[in-house]
Amino acid sequence: MLDTVFQEPFVSYYKSLLVRPGSFKNTLVFVSKTRKPIVLYALILFPLIGIFVELCFEDLEWATSNLHHLSMFAPFELVFVLILLRIQNWKIPEGTEYLIFAISFASLGILFYFHLERSEFDVSIHTHLCYIIIGVVVSTLFELAHLKSILAALTRCFFIIANGAYFFVAAELLHPVFPNDPESFDDHSEEMIKLVPVYFAWTMIFSLVVLFRVGSFQFRKFQKLRTDKSYHLFTDSAYACNERVSLLCK
Repeated sequence: MLDTVFQEPFVSYYKSLLVRPGSFKNTLVFVSKTRKPIVLYALILFPLIGIFVELCFEDLEWATSNLHHLSMFAPFELVFVLILLRIQNWKIPEGTEYLIFAISFASLGILFYFHLERSEFDVSIHTHLCYIIIGVVVSTLFELAHLKSILAALTRCFFIIANGAYFFVAAELLHPVFPNDPESFDDHSEEMIKLVPVYFAWTMIFSLVVLFRVGSFQFRKFQKLRTDKSYHLFTDSAYACNERVSLLCK
């Protein structure tokens, strides 16, 4: 599912190079209206599940944490619904998805900034997460201003990968799956706090490697198509926007 989202900028870019150089234009709409958007339906379902869980299972220790989590899920539901309406040919102003996407991550960052348990270790973990979220917001707005730039699209993809990867890191640090002796865990120790930026740095490196691997896979795939001269079968309908038609029709 995730590779479908992250590979689309590469796919669209390489298609434009093969069929009509200079025609690349990125979009957040990553599904086709000619096929059933199963991935999009799943993405619409996930925030609803999160909202349902927060409404039904109250955190007895800190009731407002449920409201925090619910507020994180709700804006993303709107993003995916907008994308669904877009592929169903609703007349939505161009760039609306980008703005709502950026606003969703901005609200996520604000909520995480105040979503703390007040130990210095916890603050450090959430602060580094906010750095990544700021990167997502800035890169999304930058991409909106430069829709024909593949670098803008890949920058957004990089920060989204980093955001997802760092969630796993933060979860393991705060709530380890296989915890050591609880008495040996001290979230106030300088050693634990100093490890957070180390994990953050390696998360950045890991995200860059993932993006490189996705791009190299697509590059080899399209190099083969170029060699076979079978790219005349391409259309640019993968995103299925009204203004995007077959590259071979013009």
